[in-house]
Parts: sequence; structure tokens; C-alpha cells
Amino acid sequence: MNETAEHRKENILIELNNNGKVFVAHLAATLEVTPETIRRDLSDLEKKHLLKRTHGGAIPFTGHLIEPIFEKKRKMELNEKQKIGKKAAKTIKRGDTIVIDTGTTTLELCAAIENVTNITIITNSLAGASLLTKRLEQKYFSGQIIILGGAVNSAQYSIVGSLTAQMLMPFKVNKAYISCGGISEQAVSDYNIEEVNISKIMMSLADENFVLADHTKLGKQAFYKINELSHFDNIICDVGPDEKWREQCNRNQISWI
Repeated sequence: MNETAEHRKENILIELNNNGKVFVAHLAATLEVTPETIRRDLSDLEKKHLLKRTHGGAIPFTGHLIEPIFEKKRKMELNEKQKIGKKAAKTIKRGDTIVIDTGTTTLELCAAIENVTNITIITNSLAGASLLTKRLEQKYFSGQIIILGGAVNSAQYSIVGSLTAQMLMPFKVNKAYISCGGISEQAVSDYNIEEVNISKIMMSLADENFVLADHTKLGKQAFYKINELSHFDNIICDVGPDEKWREQCNRNQISWI
């Protein structure tokens, strides 16, 4: 194969996700490199908390890559998420068509939408759809809400799967609002591959993409990549960018809100 180091590491993570464990000897034979090269790759991935090394191989990392259950996670950095939600809500204009993925930060966006008319909101968030329906009834905004169908992930109050993906495909929207588990200089990532797949499709439908991330997500990398950072138009965060992030945003023509 003679793959680059990054492609090799990506293949290691894919096999780890599929099988629950990887072995140095098998990886070396499959990827056509030496066992020493695989050990170096595993060490690099362990430093990023993407796996845990064991004798002769590696297993999934069991620390922060395990996403907290929804209600517990909702309480974490709540004030920061509410600030982000209010900022994000201000970017929604009259007549907008928008799509919102599932997550506790995008839920605060749902809680903050107000004083806009004739908007269409598509979401795969059960919690978000419930909150939006109440706010629509209370006339905080006017328009319609489209709830995507599919398989329910009860732990995260989300709707995911192939049916969800199929329902999304006919739409074209102005804006997509995406939550994340981590945002690095290279990519935006999250914990659940099925939710990530839906977020990717949502981004492909939108003219403008927003990622919502509180300061604890900065510089972090979750297990599954949603997209390269350069595919986002805006980052909405509770803190301003430092010099490193300012340079990164300028390089990729990203607005930091």
C-alpha cells in the first residue's frame, strides 16, 4: 500500500472501530509496513487519546471519547452554550431555510430563535424539535418545522440512520448549524458515527455552514471527523480566537463569531 502516515492512521482507527481491537502484526501485514512503524503510529494515536495501547496492539480509548448521556451533557458549560445559542440565533434571518443537527449546544440555538418570520427548520434532534414546536406555538417565530424520520438514539435524543439520510437528500437550505465534540486546526469531529454521517449531509445541503463549539472543544479531537475545518464558513464560540486560531481563520476565510 505504501500509504502516508495519516492515511495509515485513519485505516488503523477504522479497523479499531470495526473490530474493537487491533494487533500490531496484523496491521503491519495489511498496511505493508514494519511492526515498528505500526507501534509508532499507535503511540501517536494514543497521545491524541484516540486509542489505548495494549500488549501487541490497541483498544478504543475509554476516556473522553465516551460521550456523556444527553441530560448530563446538557448541564456541562450551560452558560457558555446559552451564549453561543443566542449568537447563532442572531444569524437567522427572515425567510431562511435552515438545518440543525443534534447536540446540547445546537439545542440552545433552538431555545434562542425569536423575532424572525417565515423560516423553515429541519432537524434530527428530538429535544430540539420538541423545544422548537413549543416556541412556534408561543409565537416566538413563525414558519414551519420539519422533523426527520429514522432510528431513534435514546441516549442522545437524536434520529439517525439510512432513512434519515434519504429524507435529507431532496432539501437545499441557506444555513446549517452543526454541533461537535472537538474542533482542531485540521478538522471538526464528534463521537457518534451515525450522527456524524447526518451532519455531513446537512453541510452538503447548505450555502453557509456554522459550527457551534464552546471553549472546552477547542484543540480537541473526537473519534469521527465531520469535515475539514476549511469546509466551515463560521465558528461560533463563547470566547474570542487567540493568535493561532485567528491565523487559521484568516487562512481558511472563516468568520469567528
